[in-house]
Amino acid sequence: MTDADLSKSLALAIGWQHARQRFSTDIAEVSELGSLWRPFDYRSPDVVLPLIEWLMREYGGFFTRDIIGPHQVWYLPRCFPSMPDRSYPTLAEAVAKACIALKVGHD
Repeated sequence: MTDADLSKSLALAIGWQHARQRFSTDIAEVSELGSLWRPFDYRSPDVVLPLIEWLMREYGGFFTRDIIGPHQVWYLPRCFPSMPDRSYPTLAEAVAKACIALKVGHD
């Protein structure tokens, strides 16, 4: 899954009605009905930080970091059992995958 795919999936999971992937960039775009398209990137602090706060408040979610050799890995809490792989190289990716898993689990 590319970064643009992940951004688009996250946008749809958190309630954006219109999301698309621009092929000229590796960033997704979102739009409300009739408004202009704007960039949406799961790695952006204005996207990821409110989602971390929401996960902590609503699900008691927390993320831990571990160092494995020269790499750091972010682990998701056990409150997301529907996720087959719970470790990711960045916190932003861990948060995005958790939000997508929660949305998929409640459809």
